[in-house]
Amino acid sequence: VYHESMRRHLSTQKSAPWFLLGGILLLVCLLYLPSLGNQFVTWDDEFLIYGNPWLRALNFKTIAHVFTHFDPELYVPLPLLTYQIVAAVFGWNPAAFHAVSVVLFLTATTLVFWLTDKLTQNRTVAVLLTLLWALHPLNSAAVLWASALKDLLSSVFFLASVLAYLHFRENDLRKIYVASVLLFAIGLLCKVSIAFLPPILLLIDLLQKRKISAAALVEKIPYVLLSVVFLLVAFLGKGQTIGSLTFLETSSLSLRAILFSTLHILWPAPLAIIYPVALPVSILSLSTLLSALFLAVLLLLAFLSRKRLPWLTFGLVWFLILLIPSFGTFRKGVGITLTSDQYLLLPMIGLLLPIAAGLAALLALGRKLDRGITLAGILLVLIPFSFLSASRVRVWHDSGSLYRDTLALFPDNAAMHNNLGLFYTNSGKYAEALVEFDRVLVLEPSDADAHTDRGYIFQMQGKKAEALKEFQIALTLDPDNAEAYNNRGTMYFDDHKYTQAIADFSAAVKAKPSYVQAWNNLAAAYGKTGQYTE
Repeated sequence: VYHESMRRHLSTQKSAPWFLLGGILLLVCLLYLPSLGNQFVTWDDEFLIYGNPWLRALNFKTIAHVFTHFDPELYVPLPLLTYQIVAAVFGWNPAAFHAVSVVLFLTATTLVFWLTDKLTQNRTVAVLLTLLWALHPLNSAAVLWASALKDLLSSVFFLASVLAYLHFRENDLRKIYVASVLLFAIGLLCKVSIAFLPPILLLIDLLQKRKISAAALVEKIPYVLLSVVFLLVAFLGKGQTIGSLTFLETSSLSLRAILFSTLHILWPAPLAIIYPVALPVSILSLSTLLSALFLAVLLLLAFLSRKRLPWLTFGLVWFLILLIPSFGTFRKGVGITLTSDQYLLLPMIGLLLPIAAGLAALLALGRKLDRGITLAGILLVLIPFSFLSASRVRVWHDSGSLYRDTLALFPDNAAMHNNLGLFYTNSGKYAEALVEFDRVLVLEPSDADAHTDRGYIFQMQGKKAEALKEFQIALTLDPDNAEAYNNRGTMYFDDHKYTQAIADFSAAVKAKPSYVQAWNNLAAAYGKTGQYTE
């Protein structure tokens, strides 16, 4: 299906030289090197990176910890080890972490070019697909968000594993096959989202008209075993989150995510860190039924194109297979989001492949008018892509710009108002913070954390009565609110009410045993009362 049919539709000429890859990499640098001036953001960076106590040192104990614990849901030891190394070498300068992301994206871009060139045997297709992929605004989140390192690392090892497999197929070198399996294993240590590599390898075999013999299936066994093991480990970490949605809810969201992701790749605007969906979600809703119809059309198109346009079938199936892992990530905290931009790094390649192949076929027609129109169309896509990607660098500059951008699209998202309020609080902008927390309480009147945060601001402003009132409301709504206990305890401590302070600090550490600050405060309160053994 591959060689004969592919060559009927695509020129196999090699007129687009490898040095064009260098031009693409230069464009990527121009887009993303300004991100080295960006800060960390509180959107996961806080607990995953700069607030993670296990990244503060690089030794046997800390390394062993990241290889034996979740983060708290995902098993991603290699990204955490990478953070440890970067911090040990460069300190906690955000520029170093962002530089690592840029280098990894440059590496992934090179691998995408190499893989496409090897699969299609057409360097023009490789150049066009790599341009579309490297400049695509959806990929900006993976580059600009330090916490998305796991997505970049796993993608790099996924692409390297596929390339090694293709090299093994061409040369029948067992050591290259072993290298492919090892690269896959390393990639799984970065993130389990690449676990569907085995069906991708089978898809490549079918594309290249390889007979699916027993030997061909046996060589996939090590990949399958690795996938099964890491998927089981992943379920241990995310099982509770995945189980928070019913099968029908997950099915409905999955269908809608396929349609949304397809349209978002083809028209990447607007962009955000979340794409929230309101519960309940019905499998019989109009949006779900339309999404199911869209999936049926995609599958029918893939089936009908399998002989005449195999690259279209290949691309659509690639896209659908690699989108599956994201169906377990709809739950984000207390909310639901259809997808996250960084989840589309690898699936996107499948949708862009037939587009790039079609453009290459038009360029190969030989008529100047056709080539001119095609090139103009390509530029009309790449130029806006570049500007959109560059604009995301500014959006990701700090937590404030990130949350303001998200709230411009979703003004009634309580979590984003809360995050922006915390950013203002940490910046000493208490008036602006109170506005955000007040908005949270309008949207979510029973949000205990918002009352705790309001109480903290009043505490910082010396408004004791107002602060104590807010902490009491928070504890009424959530009797296990450790922060409210700790903050109220500090007020009692400052007023020399050590017995009450001890009671609150004790309640805080009971509710949250890992609360180091509350433990320290409890020790100080005991010290003030002469209970040194405590």
